[in-house]
Amino acid sequence: MQENIFFINNGTQSFASNVIFKVFIKKITTSTKDLKVKDANVFNINIYLNPSDGQVVIEYLSPSNGKVKVEMVDVSGEKIQTIFEGTTTEGTQKVLFVMPDIVDGMYFISVENEKYKNVKTIFIE
Repeated sequence: MQENIFFINNGTQSFASNVIFKVFIKKITTSTKDLKVKDANVFNINIYLNPSDGQVVIEYLSPSNGKVKVEMVDVSGEKIQTIFEGTTTEGTQKVLFVMPDIVDGMYFISVENEKYKNVKTIFIE
């Protein structure tokens, strides 16, 4: 019986092994297209300051009176925090979001109601 040999590279050196590794790769979101945006033209999201050091103003245009949810999502698609969930009126809305414990990186801000969803990328430094 012939033994299988696997070549492994850990970034600094390569070596051969007969040990079998089981690898699980979690899907990473790299674009707002991966987050199932229902209509990219609705909400017209603006985020100030972006990149941010932990505090941003999220401005969006609500197309009608009704319930709206604003969330922060990480690159794996996991919800980090619900920033706002409630009833708004038609027109421009602003939400101050302070995030002192958020790890530096790329995230997404999602704004949605019963009919529409839009997502904008945010960078935390």
